[in-house]
Amino acid sequence: MIAAIATAEADAGGRAFELDDGDGGTWEVHVAVGGDDIEVLVSADGSEVLGSDREADLGSTDAAGLEATSISLSDAVRLAIAEYGGTEPVDDAGISDEGGGEYAWEVAFMDDVEVYLTLDGEVLRVETD
Repeated sequence: MIAAIATAEADAGGRAFELDDGDGGTWEVHVAVGGDDIEVLVSADGSEVLGSDREADLGSTDAAGLEATSISLSDAVRLAIAEYGGTEPVDDAGISDEGGGEYAWEVAFMDDVEVYLTLDGEVLRVETD
């Protein structure tokens, strides 16, 4: 998935802020390019762009979180995996609105464990649904 993020960023020319385990063994990576949200579909191994599309305007939560963060989506995923310590793969990751003008990286795993990180990479909490 880390390779998929890098591939999507290179293709779209922006900064990734959301990752989703797509259907059929692909990754959907959302990349901020100016004020646009570009969705890039990347192969399961992260090596090939299968398509891309302007999804929408960049949402206010994502824009504010990206402006405030000092780590990349790739770094957030790596840190969350290290904290999680389990065996299930990542399901999705992105910026979460924590309320009161605070944002966090949220990384969810297939077993419904979610790791929340500050925008500078400190673990806030781990939740299990």
